[in-house]
Amino acid sequence: MNEKKATPNIEPAPKELGPESTAPITNPGDNSVAAQRARVLELKRRGFEILTQWVHDPTDCGKLHRVALYVLLRETGGQA
Repeated sequence: MNEKKATPNIEPAPKELGPESTAPITNPGDNSVAAQRARVLELKRRGFEILTQWVHDPTDCGKLHRVALYVLLRETGGQA
């Protein structure tokens, strides 16, 4: 049997997101693209300096996917 996995339809991250996309995350285990964007935007608003580095990461079958790697550069007045 040679079955193919369905690939999810993921849109590229927009350059700027409006306030409607930064709604509070209700499920802390949610790792969707929208949830991750909301977390990073919230931390940036609270003063954390975060760099987004785009990398190509291979899947188990070797296909490369473009993913964001977030790097905390500095905590500038952020409150936990």
